[in-house]
Amino acid sequence: MFAIAGPGLQAWAAAVALPLTLFSIGSTLQRLPNQLRLRQMAEAGHEIGNHSYSHPSFPKLTDAQMAAELNKCESIITGITGGSTKPYWRPPFGDENGHVLTVARGLGYRSIFWTWDSLDSVGKPKTKDFLVTRVTAAPIE
Repeated sequence: MFAIAGPGLQAWAAAVALPLTLFSIGSTLQRLPNQLRLRQMAEAGHEIGNHSYSHPSFPKLTDAQMAAELNKCESIITGITGGSTKPYWRPPFGDENGHVLTVARGLGYRSIFWTWDSLDSVGKPKTKDFLVTRVTAAPIE
């Protein structure tokens, strides 16, 4: 979340009055600067979604492990922002199957995916130019 939702994005979203939905990884919120930024984003009216505590591949987890990942992240974010991440969560890496979605739904979550992948988490680190070109080339539906 924070590599993307830095001060530049916050300022731009405010300037164009665009509400954002950000999916946060709970373990990244152990650092105070990230907690402050998350609180600022929530106070500015942006929606905060659950992206798990430690970013594992959910199909490889037991039901109890999936629940622990979502509940721990929820608890941390609620403690920082005072608001819940429910109903939104995004599976790490987009890894899901019917069972994962059923477990998440049972915990009160609606799974969110993307329509165009920036490929920022695949392979070697990407340059800013690559990401801008990749995202702006996305078809508008």
